[in-house]
Amino acid sequence: MTDFFEKYLFKSVSAWPLITLRVAFGVLMTFGALRFWYYGWIEELYIKPNFHFQYFGLELPTLSEAGMYFVFMLFVLLSILFTLGFYFRIVAPLLFITFCYIELIDVSTYLNHYYFVSIVLFFFCFVPAARMFSMDALRARNSASREVPAWTINIFLLQIGIVYFFAGLAKLHSDWLLEALPLKLWLPARAHLPLIGSLLEKPIAAYIFSWAGCIYDLSIPFILLYKPTRFIGYLTVIAFHILTWILFPIGIFPWVMIVMTLAFFPPAAHAQFWRRYIPAEGTTQSEPPRNKKLVSAMVVLFFTIQILLPLRFIVQSENLFWDELGFRFSWRVMLMEKSGDVQFRVSDTCGHSYIVEPSQQLTKLQYTQMSTQPDLILQYAHHIAKLNSRDCAVTSIHAESYVSLNGRGSRPFIDPAVNLLEVTDNGDRLTWLMPY
Repeated sequence: MTDFFEKYLFKSVSAWPLITLRVAFGVLMTFGALRFWYYGWIEELYIKPNFHFQYFGLELPTLSEAGMYFVFMLFVLLSILFTLGFYFRIVAPLLFITFCYIELIDVSTYLNHYYFVSIVLFFFCFVPAARMFSMDALRARNSASREVPAWTINIFLLQIGIVYFFAGLAKLHSDWLLEALPLKLWLPARAHLPLIGSLLEKPIAAYIFSWAGCIYDLSIPFILLYKPTRFIGYLTVIAFHILTWILFPIGIFPWVMIVMTLAFFPPAAHAQFWRRYIPAEGTTQSEPPRNKKLVSAMVVLFFTIQILLPLRFIVQSENLFWDELGFRFSWRVMLMEKSGDVQFRVSDTCGHSYIVEPSQQLTKLQYTQMSTQPDLILQYAHHIAKLNSRDCAVTSIHAESYVSLNGRGSRPFIDPAVNLLEVTDNGDRLTWLMPY
């Protein structure tokens, strides 16, 4: 075990892979922030809503219109400084905090790739990614070592491997493999695409894409780790993610994965690339490893959590796609097509009884997400009670909701007999959720 830690955590290796990741990832972060601005998503997602769905125990304050635009201006500035490696030890944590604030404002905006980006930014808070080819290196007059401990690079490899492997593991499901769902529903909608459009209408295409996606996710980390297959594996990564980007509107996630999998190439390949454009910097002496026990403990703890989080559904959920207990933060990417409709019957102490239509009060994205996620329905029911309790206190709120899963007929979702104001335990969903 000691030899294992020495080899994969504390062996001195070239810092060049970190330089590649910092520059490429920083450029993507800058582009992503500007993209939000260009498409008007700052206003649509963070300013326009009168209500934001909160993560349990993490109620973040929302800012004014000027405040939110300032946050995104700060995000763009920090992303540029991150790319340049300017005061990196300060900028990286600030960028991490800024991104997490944006990500955690509203549960309805949750995406797996936001979660992945937050983890990558968290890693950058602890690794010397500005050691070379950076403003910090210029200020230090190239006195820093060109070598770093192996853990500063291997944590990226392990995290990417976890993302792919658990994404593949989640696809070992009858809907995905035996029914080709939800791709059987999604691919025909892309029939207008040139060259491949006519093929996407055929049922066999959904099965090919489903099985290929599962095999790809489960195998690609190992293909990238094995030197003889690494190059062809990376070409597969590029082809897979570009095809995904063409077929489905999932933002910059394909480009993030294309960039981050560059970490699988050996340091010599990164050094060869960079030395075409810049002279060698720094000394060749490696720094002696410090705090080995602390680093080892933190790495083991972090990745133990990363492995357990996607598996928590085993003890939490009865039907994961239905109750979604353990669905978030578990790398379940594009596994289901879920649509729903919900309204609330409200009664108060004044004897009034009326219907609340959340589709008229929430944004389209918020309503779409809320109508199929039990915890968001529960949260909004309690929000209605607060809004309508000024003159007459709300005594009961019952949800009338129907959900369709993977194209099957709509089924009752929330038990209409349950007063949601009496439900305080979000985790105990089996008592107020209809069985599938």
